[in-house]
Amino acid sequence: PANPSKVGYLFLGWKDADGKKPSDYGVMPARDLEFTAEWQPNTDIGYTLEVYEMGTDGTYPTTPTSVFEFNDGVVGEIRAPKVTVPTGFTLDTAKSTLSGVISVDPTLVLKAYLSRNQYKLTYINDGEEYHSEDVYYGQTINAVTPPTKEGYSFDGWDPQLPAVMPANDVTITVNWVKNGSSSSGSSSGSSTYPVTVTGKIE
Repeated sequence: PANPSKVGYLFLGWKDADGKKPSDYGVMPARDLEFTAEWQPNTDIGYTLEVYEMGTDGTYPTTPTSVFEFNDGVVGEIRAPKVTVPTGFTLDTAKSTLSGVISVDPTLVLKAYLSRNQYKLTYINDGEEYHSEDVYYGQTINAVTPPTKEGYSFDGWDPQLPAVMPANDVTITVNWVKNGSSSSGSSSGSSTYPVTVTGKIE
């Protein structure tokens, strides 16, 4: 008969229970013969890894952020491709499917979920914590309403508040300028002024 076909496999031939091929028999023996098809899995079966990066709102997208295609699969074998985790993210192993058995129908689809890290943003006023919050990496930072201090005017933050949250904790300190002075200083509010002394020098 014509050779059979099977998706994901290569047909190797026919063999009976004794390991003999049809060609091993010169003539038909005085008994029934039964041959079974032998298959070898292909070594180029495709599979997919979908990567989902959490947004700055703390939720995962419904469509993958990126998709990686592989073609080294072998039917029945396990594949677990390496997932590269970028700065500011952590692999969410509980939600992810990182390994699976290669099959043809359906094709294996693995999914990696990358949780966006949160970092501490702390505001310091006069040596004490004024405000703190956890901010997602890459999230736009909106500064809090600055504090007030009698006899002083707010003169910004030190260091300057970043536009978006970096992959590390950030601490900034309020700068105060004493009313009537052009100099600015740290949150302590202390200032140094020149003093002129007049008198007789011996």
